[in-house]
Amino acid sequence: MDFTDCEFLSEVPDISGIPDLRILYLDNCINLIKIHDSVGFLGNLEELTTIGCTSLKIIPSAFKLASLRELSFSECLRLVRFPEILCEIENLKYLNLWQTAIEELPFSIGNLRGLESLNLMECARLDKLPSSIFALPRLQEIQADSCRGFDISIECEDHGQPRLSASPNIVHLYLSSCNLTTEHLVICLSGFANVVYLDISYNSFTVLPACIKECINLKTLLLSNCNQLQDILVIPSKLEDIDALNCTSLTSQSSSVLLSQVIFFNASCLSFLLLINLFIL
Repeated sequence: MDFTDCEFLSEVPDISGIPDLRILYLDNCINLIKIHDSVGFLGNLEELTTIGCTSLKIIPSAFKLASLRELSFSECLRLVRFPEILCEIENLKYLNLWQTAIEELPFSIGNLRGLESLNLMECARLDKLPSSIFALPRLQEIQADSCRGFDISIECEDHGQPRLSASPNIVHLYLSSCNLTTEHLVICLSGFANVVYLDISYNSFTVLPACIKECINLKTLLLSNCNQLQDILVIPSKLEDIDALNCTSLTSQSSSVLLSQVIFFNASCLSFLLLINLFIL
């Protein structure tokens, strides 16, 4: 079923009588407000997209969509709540929540077992991610630029003692302009120790935590315009590219540590960093 650009559609009614429905396109239905709960239990549904549904507020409270392989709520500016995931979903590789008003993701997002890429860019109301994000076996990328309250909860689903299991995945993390503190970074780097690309520019942390040394696969580190950053104690041994432009609070000692470690580990970065240090020192 394709309702793309249907300006007259305000609600998707109960469609439980169409159990074999495989595709539901609702893109740019600008007056769509509600999608009935029955959509979340269409076991054969493979594709559900609501891109640009700027009035959409209500979607199914739970998904039991084992066949799902495409899902996008991007530019649903009024969508606050993401559904519980009641079954394992193996074929959904990319989840697009760009420019939504979603405030949190459920612990059950860990049931998206095939997820490779998660787009949370400009989700300005998103407070945190659940620790189950570390358990996604195929996750390769999180794009979360401008999630201005970005954090990762380490609480368990049953609210018992906190547990934090590191992901074994090689990942790319885009976390610029997320109001990251040093504490946020410690949790993030502990959970994603195999990060290879880390963009944490335009953030408010004051110390680059020492645990970054454990990120032994990290090759690119972007720190530009972290104007509260004062201390860099260590950098990972395989780092190939670093951008610390406009880190105006960085101490001369940290600048020296940074430069000396780059000379020791990777001389090819030296000329780039010398230019940076001219602005810092």
